[in-house]
Amino acid sequence: MKRIWRELIEGRVDRRQVHGWAATWVETDATISDPMVENSLQHLHGFDLMYSSDASNLVSHGCGERWLVDDDGIADALARWEALCLRYDADPAAFRRAARSEAMRAISAEGNQPGPE
Repeated sequence: MKRIWRELIEGRVDRRQVHGWAATWVETDATISDPMVENSLQHLHGFDLMYSSDASNLVSHGCGERWLVDDDGIADALARWEALCLRYDADPAAFRRAARSEAMRAISAEGNQPGPE
């Protein structure tokens, strides 16, 4: 996983190539047993998302005016993913509990937001 991130950051592969590579797993019924590998594939699959030229709030894969995640954002995402991997590897059960708790807090906070008018 880390190799493909580095190749993308260093410009040895482009975003569309990485998207195509990750799509092999993300866009199929492939079973990925390691949650950190699955998380990485989701990131890599989405790095070719671009804002639409027709509407600034729409994104699509590989066509548009500007990247949703800029080059520095990809490097930052790799650093965050590596830190998450260390936490996961140290205690997978505790990592899952914390992730589930964080997701539940986000869902609860979202439910307390006013809806669209």
